[in-house]
Amino acid sequence: MRTLFDIFMVWPMPALWVLLPGLILLRHRSGRRLVLVGGILLLVGTTPIVGNALLGSLERGAREFRSGAASSNGFDAIVVPLAGAYEDPAGRWWPMPGSVTRTVRGQQLHAETGYRLLVIGGTPLPGQRVPEAIALQRVITLSPDTVVEDTARDTFETARAVSALVKAPDGANRPPRVIIVTSGSHVTRMAAALRRFGIDVAAAPPRRYEDARIARNLWLDLVPSARGARSVRRAMHEYVGISWYLATGRIRLRDL
Repeated sequence: MRTLFDIFMVWPMPALWVLLPGLILLRHRSGRRLVLVGGILLLVGTTPIVGNALLGSLERGAREFRSGAASSNGFDAIVVPLAGAYEDPAGRWWPMPGSVTRTVRGQQLHAETGYRLLVIGGTPLPGQRVPEAIALQRVITLSPDTVVEDTARDTFETARAVSALVKAPDGANRPPRVIIVTSGSHVTRMAAALRRFGIDVAAAPPRRYEDARIARNLWLDLVPSARGARSVRRAMHEYVGISWYLATGRIRLRDL
């Protein structure tokens, strides 16, 4: 199923599937129109400014958390959903770089605020023997008070696990509140899944690391490039995921 998804849905395959029949039917007017549409989609879909706009809209899926402005009892936990793991040739499982980045940021916020830290990651891959949360601990030492949840396999299961682990303080007239530490593109889907379980959400601002040469030449954002294609692909992956969650009832429109 995942292979079929990669072939037909992952960007830029949708544009190529429009372009291919156009090339076959190039002698016909309909074929030339398909080539034109496919070419425009490829051009737009590889432009960094488009990718940045799509990713920016996903980052705004939850209000931004500012540690300096937060009250000491404003939140109940910091949630770090892990970003996957991989197996090396020796059969050992290691965390993906995104998991390490998120966890380190979560530990920083834990030290600053004192909020409970939840690190969540199970075994989403077929044949994966080691949960993401366990693989993470090969490279990062978690503090003894960190809560590790190693059964959740996806965003929805992560939200469900959080709902079982986090409760509002006794007497507090509000829902549970958490801070999520995840990639900017994942904020909207993660926040919506948590809202589905009645949890109020804020997101720690994502840390961005950009090539200084690109940052000095903003006109490069208007030039189609592999960088632009990667940004659009990452954004489209999330939009497809959000659509799937809506179609299957895992989230509702009002959760977005």
